[in-house]
Amino acid sequence: MTRTSPTPVRRFVGLLAGWLLLFVATPGCVLPAGSWVVAILGLGLWGATTVRPLGERRRRALLLEWLANSIGTASLMWWVWWVVPGGLLYIGGAMGLYVSLGGGLARRLACRFPPGVAVALGWFGAELGRTVLVPPLGLGWFQLGHYAHAQPLLCESARLWGIEGLTFTLATLGGIAAEAWLRRGVPARASSWLGGCTLAVCLLAGTWTSPPATVDGPRLLIVQPGFAQGVKQKGSRLDNHRRLVRATLDGLSAEARAARPDVDLVCWGETMLQVTLIGSGVEKALQEGVPFPSWWSDWFDARRIAGFRQEEELLVRGQLLRRLPAGVSLLAGAVVIEHVEERIGWRNAVVLYDQDGVRGPVAAKRFLVPGAETMLGLEALAWVRAASLAAIDYVPDFTAARETGVLELATRSGAVFRIATTVCFDNAFLEAYTEPVAAGQVDFHLVASNEAWYRDAFEMDQMLAFSRVAAVATGRSVVRVTNSGVSAVFGPDGRELSRLVVGEADRSVEGVLAVTVPVPAVRGGDGPRTPYTVLRGPIRAVAAVLVLVLALRSPRSPRASRNRSGAAG
Repeated sequence: MTRTSPTPVRRFVGLLAGWLLLFVATPGCVLPAGSWVVAILGLGLWGATTVRPLGERRRRALLLEWLANSIGTASLMWWVWWVVPGGLLYIGGAMGLYVSLGGGLARRLACRFPPGVAVALGWFGAELGRTVLVPPLGLGWFQLGHYAHAQPLLCESARLWGIEGLTFTLATLGGIAAEAWLRRGVPARASSWLGGCTLAVCLLAGTWTSPPATVDGPRLLIVQPGFAQGVKQKGSRLDNHRRLVRATLDGLSAEARAARPDVDLVCWGETMLQVTLIGSGVEKALQEGVPFPSWWSDWFDARRIAGFRQEEELLVRGQLLRRLPAGVSLLAGAVVIEHVEERIGWRNAVVLYDQDGVRGPVAAKRFLVPGAETMLGLEALAWVRAASLAAIDYVPDFTAARETGVLELATRSGAVFRIATTVCFDNAFLEAYTEPVAAGQVDFHLVASNEAWYRDAFEMDQMLAFSRVAAVATGRSVVRVTNSGVSAVFGPDGRELSRLVVGEADRSVEGVLAVTVPVPAVRGGDGPRTPYTVLRGPIRAVAAVLVLVLALRSPRSPRASRNRSGAAG
């Protein structure tokens, strides 16, 4: 095997070539579901390049390696450009740093292990690091394991070891590809054994575990208005509301004419409710002097709060809820002003109005998008607020939730279903789905999303991959309710049960989708849980400790390894 050092430029080109294959393999880029095989080849080329020594021009090699990895990771998230153009530089640079650290880990491990093993552990360690930390220090977006989302034989193992196991499986296969490239032939026995055993466990895990037995749950009507982002953000709120109401009533009428089962719940996507909602106790908090952002002072007062409540009464209860058939509830994304953690602030949330028009607790977004929903405290600076207003026409000063909200739906039959509810960016973070299932009864997941920002970009296909893996990993159906697409439903086994398609398009379209959601046959606090929902914490902890120990016990250079071996002999 060659251990020669490529020139810094050749290292840069080799890494970019690997990232090109990883980009092409991404869901929605070339193939709707992407290609896990091409992803393995891309990781192999990346690994065969990064594992080789840096050579004498170390600083230049490291800089170009980071630049190549930054370009590569940014390419998987280039849709960010439509929301916060400058954010792509930050995200690419930060994620590129994690990948570069993974490359450094692979080079260190290669002093003790075959390159295939080193590459697998290096990539896995870097990905584990960036997903353990929450934004802005980390980012759980699109991991290597997500490339396998549409391959049932692989994806079903997520019930046992989640996205971490899927990532490690593909990483070991990518390591074999890297070593075959370096050796121009058969990989070392250790790399082959690691990859073969990991793949065997992955394939067998789907048979060792099974999704829960299900029965028909509530019937949902998903309303997708197909608003362009400009219409949603700057259009007439009254016109948008009337359009949503009309689409909802027309959809319910069509279901009734077709004599299909009665709808239990109408679902609108992220912030589709065209009024600002006021949480309970906000008026009292304001009277008691609970602080709120100082830049609200020119508009936020008791009179404005009363106006918001009046709008809710008129538009939501008056124009919509009273016109819904008896027994139908409404779930909708909305902006809510709440008294949270000793202050008053905005929340990007989902609310549920029951059959009597009573609004229940709020399920708020857990993971806020840096630059689009939060400035991490920098919004307190006037010049930051001015720059935000100029760039995106609002100040990103939302407050995140600490846990996933669970909303309760009571149907006309008297059954009560518990819905773990997430918002848009939450979809990329598996803990938003595993934690509520591990904590208690959850009948299914629902993610309310607005992806009109991204037009027809492959971000939507990545979100489908996140949803499918979440369904398999937790053994619960996942319902996607969006503004412009893709609205779909995945069963507890990861199979796509339904998708809103108009003509031949599944995005940037207007339509409704009626679907009956499968829920576990055994319900209640003792309902079925996948092994992963219980073991996720220990799996991540053991994996992190193992990678750290191997890294610390590995020599820094091949020469040090040889000297140590000679001394031991």
